Amino acid sequence: MVPPKKGGVTLNKKFLILIYLLMALLSYNFFSKGLSLNEVLLSSFNKEIPTEIDLMRSYENGLGNISNNGFASYSENWIYYCNPLDYYSIYKVNVITNEEYKLNKIPSSYLNIYEGWIYYISDDGIYKMAIDGSTNIKIRDLEDEKIFNDVINLMGGTECIGFHSLNVTSNSIYYSATTNAHVDDGINYIVKADLDGKNAKVLTCPQESGVGNASKLLIDNDWIYFIGSYHTGGVYKIKTDGSNFTTLSSDFAQSIAVGNTKIYYLTEGFGEGNQVYSINKNSGVKNKLNIDTNDIYTFNIKNDEIYLIAPNDDSASMCSLFKVKKDNLNLVKILNNCGTGEIIVLKDFIYFYSSNKPLHKIRL
Repeated sequence: MVPPKKGGVTLNKKFLILIYLLMALLSYNFFSKGLSLNEVLLSSFNKEIPTEIDLMRSYENGLGNISNNGFASYSENWIYYCNPLDYYSIYKVNVITNEEYKLNKIPSSYLNIYEGWIYYISDDGIYKMAIDGSTNIKIRDLEDEKIFNDVINLMGGTECIGFHSLNVTSNSIYYSATTNAHVDDGINYIVKADLDGKNAKVLTCPQESGVGNASKLLIDNDWIYFIGSYHTGGVYKIKTDGSNFTTLSSDFAQSIAVGNTKIYYLTEGFGEGNQVYSINKNSGVKNKLNIDTNDIYTFNIKNDEIYLIAPNDDSASMCSLFKVKKDNLNLVKILNNCGTGEIIVLKDFIYFYSSNKPLHKIRL
Protein backbone atom coordinates (compact mmCIF):
# COMPACT_ATOMS: atom_id res chain seq x y z
CA MET A 1 0.00 0.00 0.00
CA VAL A 2 1.32 3.43 -0.91
CA PRO A 3 1.20 5.73 2.12
CA PRO A 4 -0.50 9.11 1.69
CA LYS A 5 1.54 12.19 1.19
CA LYS A 6 2.34 14.11 4.32
CA GLY A 7 -0.49 16.46 5.21
CA GLY A 8 -2.79 14.77 2.67
CA VAL A 9 -5.79 12.43 2.90
CA THR A 10 -6.39 9.25 0.91
CA LEU A 11 -9.44 8.92 -1.34
CA ASN A 12 -10.88 6.30 1.05
CA LYS A 13 -10.61 8.71 3.96
CA LYS A 14 -12.24 11.47 1.93
CA PHE A 15 -15.09 9.10 1.13
CA LEU A 16 -15.50 8.14 4.80
CA ILE A 17 -15.54 11.79 5.82
CA LEU A 18 -18.25 12.46 3.23
CA ILE A 19 -20.31 9.54 4.56
CA TYR A 20 -20.00 10.78 8.15
CA LEU A 21 -21.05 14.27 7.12
CA LEU A 22 -24.07 12.86 5.28
CA MET A 23 -25.09 10.78 8.31
CA ALA A 24 -24.69 13.79 10.58
CA LEU A 25 -26.95 15.82 8.30
CA LEU A 26 -29.56 13.05 8.26
CA SER A 27 -29.35 12.71 12.02
CA TYR A 28 -29.99 16.42 12.48
CA ASN A 29 -32.98 16.42 10.12
CA PHE A 30 -34.62 13.23 11.33
CA PHE A 31 -33.54 12.51 14.91
CA SER A 32 -34.74 16.00 15.85
CA LYS A 33 -38.17 14.76 14.76
CA GLY A 34 -37.97 11.68 16.99
CA LEU A 35 -37.24 9.14 14.25
CA SER A 36 -35.15 6.00 14.73
CA LEU A 37 -32.00 5.15 12.77
CA ASN A 38 -33.91 2.67 10.60
CA GLU A 39 -36.48 5.35 9.78
CA VAL A 40 -33.69 7.81 8.98
CA LEU A 41 -32.19 5.39 6.47
CA LEU A 42 -35.55 4.42 5.00
CA SER A 43 -36.61 8.04 4.70
CA SER A 44 -33.47 8.74 2.69
CA PHE A 45 -34.49 6.25 0.02
CA ASN A 46 -38.29 6.11 0.28
CA LYS A 47 -40.09 9.44 0.19
CA GLU A 48 -43.49 7.71 0.36
CA ILE A 49 -43.21 6.76 4.05
CA PRO A 50 -46.30 8.25 5.78
CA THR A 51 -45.92 10.79 8.55
CA GLU A 52 -47.59 10.43 11.93
CA ILE A 53 -50.39 12.75 10.88
CA ASP A 54 -51.06 10.54 7.83
CA LEU A 55 -51.57 7.52 10.06
CA MET A 56 -54.33 9.33 11.90
CA ARG A 57 -55.84 10.97 8.83
CA SER A 58 -55.29 8.44 6.05
CA TYR A 59 -58.03 6.83 3.98
CA GLU A 60 -56.78 3.58 5.48
CA ASN A 61 -58.63 4.31 8.71
CA GLY A 62 -61.40 6.18 6.93
CA LEU A 63 -61.15 9.49 8.78
CA GLY A 64 -63.59 8.10 11.34
CA ASN A 65 -61.41 7.94 14.44
CA ILE A 66 -61.91 11.54 15.54
CA SER A 67 -65.67 11.12 15.14
CA ASN A 68 -65.32 8.24 17.62
CA ASN A 69 -63.82 10.65 20.19
CA GLY A 70 -60.24 9.95 19.08
CA PHE A 71 -59.41 7.97 22.22
CA ALA A 72 -56.46 6.16 20.61
CA SER A 73 -53.74 6.88 18.05
CA TYR A 74 -50.64 5.15 16.68
CA SER A 75 -47.07 6.26 16.04
CA GLU A 76 -43.84 4.31 15.57
CA ASN A 77 -44.87 1.03 17.26
CA TRP A 78 -46.66 2.82 20.11
CA ILE A 79 -50.38 2.98 20.78
CA TYR A 80 -51.43 6.11 22.68
CA TYR A 81 -54.80 5.81 24.41
CA CYS A 82 -57.06 7.35 27.04
CA ASN A 83 -57.47 4.90 29.91
CA PRO A 84 -61.09 4.71 31.18
CA LEU A 85 -59.90 3.00 34.37
CA ASP A 86 -57.70 5.99 35.25
CA TYR A 87 -59.95 8.97 34.57
CA TYR A 88 -59.05 8.86 30.86
CA SER A 89 -55.42 9.78 31.45
CA ILE A 90 -53.15 9.20 28.45
CA TYR A 91 -51.06 6.01 28.38
CA LYS A 92 -48.78 4.59 25.73
CA VAL A 93 -48.09 0.91 25.12
CA ASN A 94 -45.52 -0.62 22.78
CA VAL A 95 -47.12 -3.00 20.27
CA ILE A 96 -43.98 -5.18 20.19
CA THR A 97 -42.71 -5.30 23.78
CA ASN A 98 -45.97 -4.43 25.62
CA GLU A 99 -44.11 -1.80 27.66
CA GLU A 100 -46.65 0.64 29.07
CA TYR A 101 -46.25 4.16 30.50
CA LYS A 102 -48.62 6.76 31.94
CA LEU A 103 -48.06 10.17 30.35
CA ASN A 104 -50.47 12.58 32.10
CA LYS A 105 -52.95 12.79 34.97
CA ILE A 106 -55.95 14.62 33.51
CA PRO A 107 -59.01 13.47 31.52
CA SER A 108 -58.10 13.47 27.83
CA SER A 109 -59.73 12.87 24.45
CA TYR A 110 -59.32 13.50 20.70
CA LEU A 111 -55.68 12.42 20.48
CA ASN A 112 -53.71 13.68 17.48
CA ILE A 113 -49.99 12.88 17.10
CA TYR A 114 -47.80 15.15 15.02
CA GLU A 115 -44.01 15.65 14.93
CA GLY A 116 -43.29 14.30 18.40
CA TRP A 117 -46.29 15.92 20.09
CA ILE A 118 -49.63 14.59 21.31
CA TYR A 119 -52.37 17.17 20.83
CA TYR A 120 -55.46 16.51 22.94
CA ILE A 121 -58.46 18.05 24.67
CA SER A 122 -59.08 18.14 28.42
CA ASP A 123 -61.80 19.74 30.53
CA ASP A 124 -60.17 23.16 30.65
CA GLY A 125 -58.54 23.49 27.25
CA ILE A 126 -56.42 22.11 24.43
CA TYR A 127 -52.93 20.79 25.18
CA LYS A 128 -49.89 19.52 23.37
CA MET A 129 -47.62 17.07 25.19
CA ALA A 130 -44.29 15.53 24.21
CA ILE A 131 -44.74 11.86 23.30
CA ASP A 132 -42.65 10.86 26.33
CA GLY A 133 -44.83 12.96 28.65
CA SER A 134 -41.93 15.24 29.63
CA THR A 135 -43.53 18.50 28.47
CA ASN A 136 -47.21 19.43 28.65
CA ILE A 137 -48.35 22.82 27.32
CA LYS A 138 -51.85 24.30 27.27
CA ILE A 139 -52.25 26.00 23.88
CA ARG A 140 -55.93 27.02 24.13
CA ASP A 141 -57.82 27.90 27.30
CA LEU A 142 -61.56 28.38 27.79
CA GLU A 143 -60.72 31.94 28.77
CA ASP A 144 -59.13 32.45 25.34
CA GLU A 145 -62.58 32.12 23.77
CA LYS A 146 -63.62 35.47 25.26
CA ILE A 147 -62.24 37.07 22.11
CA PHE A 148 -65.23 35.48 20.36
CA ASN A 149 -67.84 36.90 22.77
CA ASP A 150 -69.65 38.62 19.90
CA VAL A 151 -70.10 35.24 18.21
CA ILE A 152 -71.08 33.54 21.47
CA ASN A 153 -73.64 36.25 22.24
CA LEU A 154 -75.04 36.03 18.72
CA MET A 155 -75.56 32.32 19.32
CA GLY A 156 -77.53 33.03 22.49
CA GLY A 157 -74.78 32.15 24.97
CA THR A 158 -72.59 34.00 27.43
CA GLU A 159 -69.43 31.87 27.57
CA CYS A 160 -67.53 28.91 26.11
CA ILE A 161 -67.86 25.81 28.29
CA GLY A 162 -65.78 23.21 26.45
CA PHE A 163 -63.91 21.97 23.38
CA HIS A 164 -64.23 18.81 21.28
CA SER A 165 -63.54 17.28 17.84
CA LEU A 166 -59.89 18.36 17.70
CA ASN A 167 -58.20 17.87 14.31
CA VAL A 168 -54.50 18.61 13.72
CA THR A 169 -53.01 19.16 10.27
CA SER A 170 -49.50 20.10 9.18
CA ASN A 171 -49.97 23.79 9.99
CA SER A 172 -53.24 24.27 11.90
CA ILE A 173 -55.58 22.92 14.54
CA TYR A 174 -59.36 22.83 14.14
CA TYR A 175 -61.89 22.25 16.89
CA SER A 176 -65.47 22.84 17.99
CA ALA A 177 -66.12 25.20 20.90
CA THR A 178 -69.33 24.72 22.89
CA THR A 179 -71.29 27.63 24.34
CA ASN A 180 -73.88 27.56 27.12
CA ALA A 181 -76.63 28.62 24.72
CA HIS A 182 -78.68 25.48 25.47
CA VAL A 183 -78.79 23.51 28.71
CA ASP A 184 -78.95 20.09 27.04
CA ASP A 185 -76.20 20.08 24.40
CA GLY A 186 -75.03 23.65 23.82
CA ILE A 187 -74.30 25.29 20.49
CA ASN A 188 -70.92 24.86 18.81
CA TYR A 189 -68.82 26.92 16.44
CA ILE A 190 -65.69 25.86 14.51
CA VAL A 191 -62.33 27.46 15.28
CA LYS A 192 -59.07 27.33 13.31
CA ALA A 193 -55.74 28.24 14.97
CA ASP A 194 -52.01 27.82 14.50
CA LEU A 195 -50.28 24.75 15.96
CA ASP A 196 -49.35 26.80 19.02
CA GLY A 197 -52.98 27.84 19.53
CA LYS A 198 -52.42 31.42 18.40
CA ASN A 199 -54.15 33.41 15.63
CA ALA A 200 -57.49 31.70 16.31
CA LYS A 201 -60.48 32.61 14.17
CA VAL A 202 -64.08 31.43 13.91
CA LEU A 203 -64.94 29.61 10.68
CA THR A 204 -68.65 29.01 11.30
CA CYS A 205 -71.27 30.90 13.27
CA PRO A 206 -74.47 28.83 13.53
CA GLN A 207 -76.81 31.82 13.55
CA GLU A 208 -75.23 33.17 10.36
CA SER A 209 -74.98 29.89 8.44
CA GLY A 210 -78.25 28.39 9.61
CA VAL A 211 -76.43 25.46 11.20
CA GLY A 212 -77.59 24.80 14.75
CA ASN A 213 -74.32 23.16 15.72
CA ALA A 214 -70.94 22.05 14.40
CA SER A 215 -69.61 18.80 15.83
CA LYS A 216 -67.74 15.63 14.85
CA LEU A 217 -65.34 17.59 12.62
CA LEU A 218 -63.21 15.69 10.10
CA ILE A 219 -60.57 17.37 7.94
CA ASP A 220 -60.12 15.92 4.45
CA ASN A 221 -57.61 17.89 2.36
CA ASP A 222 -59.05 21.43 2.23
CA TRP A 223 -62.56 20.48 3.38
CA ILE A 224 -64.06 20.22 6.87
CA TYR A 225 -66.93 17.73 7.12
CA PHE A 226 -69.18 17.92 10.17
CA ILE A 227 -72.67 17.25 11.48
CA GLY A 228 -75.26 19.50 13.08
CA SER A 229 -76.96 19.30 16.45
CA TYR A 230 -79.73 17.27 18.00
CA HIS A 231 -82.01 20.24 17.36
CA THR A 232 -81.30 20.91 13.69
CA GLY A 233 -79.48 17.84 12.36
CA GLY A 234 -77.74 17.87 9.01
CA VAL A 235 -74.43 16.91 7.39
CA TYR A 236 -72.28 19.76 6.11
CA LYS A 237 -68.93 20.74 4.65
CA ILE A 238 -66.96 23.96 4.56
CA LYS A 239 -63.54 24.92 3.22
CA THR A 240 -60.73 25.10 5.77
CA ASP A 241 -60.58 28.86 5.14
CA GLY A 242 -64.26 29.21 6.12
CA SER A 243 -65.64 29.57 2.60
CA ASN A 244 -68.02 27.47 0.49
CA PHE A 245 -70.41 26.34 3.23
CA THR A 246 -72.49 23.48 1.78
CA THR A 247 -75.39 21.40 3.11
CA LEU A 248 -74.94 17.74 2.13
CA SER A 249 -77.96 16.24 3.91
CA SER A 250 -80.76 17.36 6.21
CA ASP A 251 -80.82 13.99 8.00
CA PHE A 252 -80.27 13.94 11.76
CA ALA A 253 -76.76 12.48 11.97
CA GLN A 254 -74.92 11.44 15.13
CA SER A 255 -71.59 10.25 13.70
CA ILE A 256 -69.59 10.62 10.49
CA ALA A 257 -66.65 9.01 8.65
CA VAL A 258 -64.95 10.10 5.43
CA GLY A 259 -63.66 7.63 2.85
CA ASN A 260 -61.83 8.06 -0.43
CA THR A 261 -64.86 8.83 -2.60
CA LYS A 262 -67.78 8.90 -0.14
CA ILE A 263 -68.88 10.31 3.19
CA TYR A 264 -70.63 7.94 5.59
CA TYR A 265 -72.86 8.98 8.46
CA LEU A 266 -75.02 7.32 11.11
CA THR A 267 -78.52 8.71 11.49
CA GLU A 268 -80.37 9.32 14.73
CA GLY A 269 -83.43 7.07 14.48
CA PHE A 270 -85.27 8.48 17.51
CA GLY A 271 -86.30 5.03 18.72
CA GLU A 272 -86.82 3.53 15.26
CA GLY A 273 -83.25 2.35 14.68
CA ASN A 274 -80.13 4.17 13.51
CA GLN A 275 -78.89 3.51 9.98
CA VAL A 276 -75.80 4.26 7.87
CA TYR A 277 -75.99 6.39 4.72
CA SER A 278 -73.35 7.37 2.17
CA ILE A 279 -72.93 10.52 0.07
CA ASN A 280 -70.74 10.62 -3.02
CA LYS A 281 -68.20 13.45 -2.66
CA ASN A 282 -68.41 14.46 -6.32
CA SER A 283 -72.02 13.86 -7.33
CA GLY A 284 -73.68 14.40 -3.95
CA VAL A 285 -75.84 11.30 -4.49
CA LYS A 286 -77.10 9.86 -1.19
CA ASN A 287 -77.74 6.16 -0.58
CA LYS A 288 -78.99 4.19 2.40
CA LEU A 289 -76.84 1.16 3.20
CA ASN A 290 -79.33 -1.63 3.82
CA ILE A 291 -77.44 -3.36 6.61
CA ASP A 292 -79.45 -6.22 8.09
CA THR A 293 -79.84 -4.97 11.65
CA ASN A 294 -82.56 -3.12 13.50
CA ASP A 295 -80.20 -0.61 15.06
CA ILE A 296 -76.57 0.58 14.98
CA TYR A 297 -74.89 2.24 17.95
CA THR A 298 -71.56 3.29 16.48
CA PHE A 299 -69.46 2.66 13.37
CA ASN A 300 -66.15 3.27 11.62
CA ILE A 301 -64.69 2.38 8.21
CA LYS A 302 -61.49 1.09 6.67
CA ASN A 303 -60.94 0.55 2.96
CA ASP A 304 -63.95 -1.44 1.70
CA GLU A 305 -65.31 -2.49 5.10
CA ILE A 306 -67.60 -0.93 7.70
CA TYR A 307 -67.20 -1.89 11.36
CA LEU A 308 -70.19 -1.40 13.62
CA ILE A 309 -71.66 -2.24 17.01
CA ALA A 310 -75.27 -3.42 16.90
CA PRO A 311 -77.71 -5.47 19.00
CA ASN A 312 -77.35 -9.25 19.05
CA ASP A 313 -79.92 -11.19 17.07
CA ASP A 314 -81.00 -13.14 20.15
CA SER A 315 -80.94 -10.30 22.68
CA ALA A 316 -81.64 -6.63 22.08
CA SER A 317 -80.04 -5.85 25.44
CA MET A 318 -76.64 -7.25 24.37
CA CYS A 319 -74.42 -5.95 21.58
CA SER A 320 -71.86 -7.42 19.22
CA LEU A 321 -69.11 -6.10 16.96
CA PHE A 322 -69.79 -6.71 13.26
CA LYS A 323 -68.22 -5.93 9.91
CA VAL A 324 -69.78 -5.62 6.47
CA LYS A 325 -68.38 -5.11 2.99
CA LYS A 326 -69.50 -1.84 1.45
CA ASP A 327 -70.56 -3.63 -1.74
CA ASN A 328 -72.58 -6.57 -0.33
CA LEU A 329 -73.47 -5.48 3.26
CA ASN A 330 -73.64 -9.04 4.65
CA LEU A 331 -73.14 -8.91 8.42
CA VAL A 332 -70.17 -10.86 9.80
CA LYS A 333 -69.98 -11.09 13.59
CA ILE A 334 -66.50 -10.43 15.01
CA LEU A 335 -67.17 -10.42 18.76
CA ASN A 336 -70.10 -11.19 21.05
CA ASN A 337 -71.26 -9.05 23.97
CA CYS A 338 -68.89 -6.13 23.45
CA GLY A 339 -70.85 -3.20 24.86
CA THR A 340 -71.57 0.02 22.98
CA GLY A 341 -68.25 1.88 23.09
CA GLU A 342 -66.65 3.81 20.22
CA ILE A 343 -64.56 2.06 17.54
CA ILE A 344 -61.05 3.13 16.55
CA VAL A 345 -59.28 1.57 13.53
CA LEU A 346 -55.46 1.77 13.65
CA LYS A 347 -53.18 -0.12 11.29
CA ASP A 348 -54.35 -3.77 11.34
CA PHE A 349 -56.39 -3.65 14.55
CA ILE A 350 -59.72 -2.46 15.91
CA TYR A 351 -59.59 -0.82 19.33
CA PHE A 352 -62.69 -0.20 21.41
CA TYR A 353 -63.89 0.41 24.94
CA SER A 354 -66.64 -1.62 26.52
CA SER A 355 -68.62 -0.35 29.51
CA ASN A 356 -65.62 1.32 31.15
CA LYS A 357 -63.49 -1.80 30.77
CA PRO A 358 -59.87 -1.62 29.56
CA LEU A 359 -59.06 -1.06 25.92
CA HIS A 360 -59.86 -4.08 23.72
CA LYS A 361 -57.86 -4.97 20.61
CA ILE A 362 -58.89 -7.27 17.76
CA ARG A 363 -56.85 -7.98 14.62
CA LEU A 364 -58.70 -7.16 11.41
